[in-house]
Amino acid sequence: MTDVGHSPSELRSAADHPDDGLPLEGAIAHIAALEQLLEVHEITALEQAARLEDALRIQQELLASERTARAAQTESERRLRLALDAGGMGTWEWDIAHDRVIWSPEEERLYGISEGSFSGTMEEYRERIHPDDRAGSLALVRDSLEKRAPTHH
Repeated sequence: MTDVGHSPSELRSAADHPDDGLPLEGAIAHIAALEQLLEVHEITALEQAARLEDALRIQQELLASERTARAAQTESERRLRLALDAGGMGTWEWDIAHDRVIWSPEEERLYGISEGSFSGTMEEYRERIHPDDRAGSLALVRDSLEKRAPTHH
């Protein structure tokens, strides 16, 4: 007779009462196998829980790092706005690939136009440069492009 299909309680009972039909050695072996299986499942569950805890810890560290970086960026932007306001300056950038010029609201105010009304074209930018400064300013831009300079002042 085999012990396949018997519940753990039946096997324990057979171990306690060897004369009830199940061989004692088979019942003991089956109990040992079940205990081993439970131990493997317990270890696997503990390992999975540890991996999950590690993943959650890493996620929390990343979120904290992101919060810190955002706070630093916000503070940096606040300082830049303060410096631009104090210096009466604005900023602009030229997206060369799309031939678009982006002006900050401060830059628009410096040119005496309402916020958001700059068209973003290089042509409008050129037209807004004072005629006495236009040739020199555009020469500096060309020079920066030829030298592949990261910035132009």
